[in-house]
Amino acid sequence: SAWNINGNSGTSAATNFIGTTDSQDFVFNTGGPTPAYERMRILSTGNVGIGTNAPITLFHVQQKPIPGAEVIAAFSVLDAPAATNLIAFTNNSAVNNVFEPALSTSNYSSSGPAFSLNTKILNTFDAGSEPIIKFRINTSIGSVLNRPLFALSNGDTLKLTVDNEGNVGIGESIKNDNNHAVVVYLKATGAISKGSIVIVDPNNDNAVVTTNLSGHTSVVGVALDNVNPGAIVRVAVSGVAEVRIGPAGCVRGQHAITSTSFGLASSTPSPGNGTSIGVFLESNSGIGTAKVLLK
Repeated sequence: SAWNINGNSGTSAATNFIGTTDSQDFVFNTGGPTPAYERMRILSTGNVGIGTNAPITLFHVQQKPIPGAEVIAAFSVLDAPAATNLIAFTNNSAVNNVFEPALSTSNYSSSGPAFSLNTKILNTFDAGSEPIIKFRINTSIGSVLNRPLFALSNGDTLKLTVDNEGNVGIGESIKNDNNHAVVVYLKATGAISKGSIVIVDPNNDNAVVTTNLSGHTSVVGVALDNVNPGAIVRVAVSGVAEVRIGPAGCVRGQHAITSTSFGLASSTPSPGNGTSIGVFLESNSGIGTAKVLLK
């Protein structure tokens, strides 16, 4: 019998269906009979395409080119305005033939999070070294060599960066300095040389200086730049950094502390309480630099 467009009764899910009985695709059109009006297609293989007549996966959505950034798919709830409360998969680029995929969310209805990532595992699998959440970033041929991996911004202000070597920069992008450290950005009260140990400036807020007091207890970390007075200096506060050392050199495995020479480190096996900035990872017999595992 004919299939009634106003609804049907007496149907059986086992035998009644809408579709084809040969190996042909099932096509949905609106507005006209030609391919230009096609909106959705189910291939004979079962792949479903919206916006494409050749879906390459079980469900494939393709947005036609439109001016500006393109919204590919959006999800909202009935009891909140969809224009301001939704999850959307978008193309952030407005340039033709450029695809910059993005997940965009907005919450204009409450003071709760605009986005949360929630996951759960069975308690019996709460063991081992495999992380619960893993992000893997690659190029088409291997590891990323020349670009940062991750950045966090507040509006247009960069707050945190992770580079391709795993270095973490707080407050600004990371410059290539062969250090593997967590970095903070502070004001240099005086001129500071790269590799100098810096301490909290006792006379200025959010500032650092060098010292010639041996075994100082207010050490912040190691400067990663040569800067003039008043400039912002990157300071390594944990991880591995290259530190300047005095004529007495340093011994691998001993502690690094401030010395009687401004900004230079000295080496001691038994530091006073609160004076060690870390442990030397290599030895040096005289003036130069050496890597320190900061702590």
